[in-house]
Order: sequence, then C-alpha cells, then structure tokens
Amino acid sequence: MTLTLEMGGSPRTFHFGNGFIGNSLETLGVGLADLFNKMGENPYKIVPLLMYESYKFNFWMQEKPMDDVTVDNFTRWCSMAPDTEDGPMNKWIVAFTESR
Repeated sequence: MTLTLEMGGSPRTFHFGNGFIGNSLETLGVGLADLFNKMGENPYKIVPLLMYESYKFNFWMQEKPMDDVTVDNFTRWCSMAPDTEDGPMNKWIVAFTESR
C-alpha cells in the first residue's frame, strides 16, 4: 500500500508493508508493541521518524536512489502543517493503521 501527500512543496510517496515495519523496528531498536506504545505516548516525535522510514522504503521498493530529504525535514513539515484530520501527519497515521 502506498500513500502520496504534499509535504515540503512536493508530493511525497510513502510505502507501507512488512519491509517498512521491519526496517523501522530495527532502526528504532524497539519491538512492535513498543512501537505502538511510543506512537500513543508521543506521536509528534515518533510519527515523523516513521514517515521518513516509509518514504525511504518507497525508494527502495522502486529501486531508485533516495533524494536528499532527511528525518529533520519530516519533523519540520509535520510541525508546520495543521494538526487536523486533513493534516499530512494524521492522513499518514490513518493509512499506516489501515495497512496492518
């Protein structure tokens, strides 16, 4: 499953799936239950990290080199976007939870 959102003035495509989850768990050094606990405790910190991992995984799935976007970019973009149902962070969370 993929999701494309406008962030940082460009469309950003995120890929969900087992590979993305596995990479995220390894990168963050947590288990699956811990990941969801962290999302509940502080989504403003963990979701931009997961968005970055999902974005990075999309490049891997397409066998393309990744652009120069960093996790800090996603943190900034999420901070600047409206925290509403239509905001990119909330749209990403909905797509992520529906992809499981």
